[in-house]
Amino acid sequence: DLATKLAGIAAAPGNAGIVLDLENLPADAMPGYLDLLQRIRAAMPAGAQLAVTAPAEDATWPLARLAHVTDRVIFMAYDQHWDSGEAGPIASQDWFVRQVEQAQRQIGRDKLVVALGSYGYDWHGGTADALSVEEAWLAAHDSSALPQFDPASGNAAFAYDEDGVRHTVWMLDAAASWNQMQALKQLGIANIALWRLGSEDPGFWDALHAARTGG
Repeated sequence: DLATKLAGIAAAPGNAGIVLDLENLPADAMPGYLDLLQRIRAAMPAGAQLAVTAPAEDATWPLARLAHVTDRVIFMAYDQHWDSGEAGPIASQDWFVRQVEQAQRQIGRDKLVVALGSYGYDWHGGTADALSVEEAWLAAHDSSALPQFDPASGNAAFAYDEDGVRHTVWMLDAAASWNQMQALKQLGIANIALWRLGSEDPGFWDALHAARTGG
């Protein structure tokens, strides 16, 4: 069955486990999803780990139950404002801390992996485009706009007009990541992930190194 087939992936040489990243599930699908996760974990070889992603600020995702049937819960601590909603910070610092604290209480520190965002959104004309941080910087350069750090949210933003359309861009850059990692350190959380490789501010890696080494 599906659970056995997925568990078999973890048995392949060089694989340490599997991650299930199913998003936008309806609430009535959650019992079946929890059952699937439990069956996958039971079928996995010894030493392999099962991880599952879960969104922030969504009460339909039972974090404690997800933690019970998996080895790790990757908590996606971003998209406070997202591409199908209104423009705004992608993960303001106070929102980020509040969401992580709530997740830690339900998941437990040992199983919690906090996924940091490092990307941008360009809201315009009733829609939005996802951008890498470098694409956001390029848009700022081409429009002669100046990205500015927003002290209220800890995120960076800028805006410009093009062909009569207002563009509002928010991003999570290395400065936001640094502040988030400092908050995680205070909470005693060491396990992090990143969404996504290739879209990040190159300075993220310097921030990560400094956070890890105390620099």
